[in-house]
Amino acid sequence: MRQTELNLSEEDRSTIEAIRSKGVHQAREVNRAHVLSCLDRGIAESKIMEVLGVGRTAVWRTRTAYLQGGVELAVFDVQRLGRPRQYDTNATKSLGAR
Repeated sequence: MRQTELNLSEEDRSTIEAIRSKGVHQAREVNRAHVLSCLDRGIAESKIMEVLGVGRTAVWRTRTAYLQGGVELAVFDVQRLGRPRQYDTNATKSLGAR
């Protein structure tokens, strides 16, 4: 299988290195930064999956997200709306009765 080349810009490369080396980041963000760094250096996907313990889909998604939207989209999780809070009407009535 042919691997799509990925070439990071110098600015993106320094951002990735900062995420990998310092600061407080979530584990998945650091893993994605490692994936981008490895792809930039031309390391095979199979080796990335073996060393980092991630699946092929994670590598593909990280690469695709970088190509579509840069480091921000590839490394950091996008804010999602989620499910709206559900309030129990009986619970609010019992609190007011006290």
